[in-house]
Amino acid sequence: MLSRMARSVGRSWCCSFTTRNMETVEDWDMVRIWWESTEMRLARVFHWGIVIDSFLFHFISINETAGVAQLDPLRNYRDVYSLGPNPRRKKLLAHEEIIALTNRLVGVILPYDRLFCNCRHYTDYVIYGRTFGVTPNFDGSNWRIGKSCPLHRKLERGMNFEDDDFYLLDGHKLKHKINPTPD
Repeated sequence: MLSRMARSVGRSWCCSFTTRNMETVEDWDMVRIWWESTEMRLARVFHWGIVIDSFLFHFISINETAGVAQLDPLRNYRDVYSLGPNPRRKKLLAHEEIIALTNRLVGVILPYDRLFCNCRHYTDYVIYGRTFGVTPNFDGSNWRIGKSCPLHRKLERGMNFEDDDFYLLDGHKLKHKINPTPD
């Protein structure tokens, strides 16, 4: 279980080419990982997540249309670069809200698409309560989310993520239930 006493990190956002390495990764940092892609053979792509209590919360694909949220020890990964939180993005969720949401998402199978509903979208959603994809970039991580992606409901500070009726919403207005609140 994640500690509810994790400390806040107040550092400035780093551009995608100026990053900090593993030694400087701290709780609440958005991180970028070089990921060996089995789908793209010989290609290394960026993978995104958030660090919570020295664990990496991230969303991985299990096939072409589905993925699962995972919480793994950060020490299991190499080539981890911290981007810190982005202060230019408004409405960061409170740390307790991020913990409540990630606890409920771990192990849940949800829609996934390499371009339109990927790990970067899920990471932004958990941190900021929304996604920011607008302009495609070279690794496809910043595209606008697709209609089948369940991240269309904007989250706000003060929402009760522990409510059993909490759901995610896709662009077709279909509700996606997540795990019950852990004891």
